[in-house]
Amino acid sequence: MRVKKENNRTSKLLIILALLVGVACLSMGFATFSTVLKINSSLKVTPDSKYFKVNFSSSDADLETAPITPSVSDTKVVATNATIDNTGDPTINNLSAVFTEPGQFVTYSFYAYNTGKYLSYLNEVNFKTIDGEDVIKKCVASDEARDDYVQAVCEDIEITVKVGPALFRETNNDISNHTLKRNSAEPVTVKISYLNNDHWADGDFEVFFGDITLDYASID
Repeated sequence: MRVKKENNRTSKLLIILALLVGVACLSMGFATFSTVLKINSSLKVTPDSKYFKVNFSSSDADLETAPITPSVSDTKVVATNATIDNTGDPTINNLSAVFTEPGQFVTYSFYAYNTGKYLSYLNEVNFKTIDGEDVIKKCVASDEARDDYVQAVCEDIEITVKVGPALFRETNNDISNHTLKRNSAEPVTVKISYLNNDHWADGDFEVFFGDITLDYASID
């Protein structure tokens, strides 16, 4: 039996955090030879992409889409509940927080849930640039704040993603041996932090991040 994996890996993509469908196409051939009879037969199997599916879930026991309540470092931090949308590319939306001083953080915890028929592999985590920009993070000062102070603080604003036991602070497109079994979930944690490096702004400012995507595929 000869099994050929397609060269172009297709994978599920997510927008904080969305996943696109990908399967490996298989072709099989059988041949038996003798001095009397020669038999050549072949079979092509094209799996249906609907059987490869990784979604977001608020539960690790079943596929659920309840709002994600964030965990905050202290009562001064104001953060919104995140929402899960699996109707198209699975996406988690509305991650947002207000910080007042260094040392604060907000954490969103949910799950990547393999509802398909295939063993799934996490191949890549991508920290994408902001639309129309060439940076993955941008800080915009209000009229009352000095921009140089804001840009210094901007260096201390960090976003990280933890998928299972693996922590990511930047793009990694060379992940291997990271599996997600059928009908099982692995935890995903997004943490936004204001690191305590003794930088202070003298007014309000906003921080924007590009999308973060997790790429799961049916091959490693």
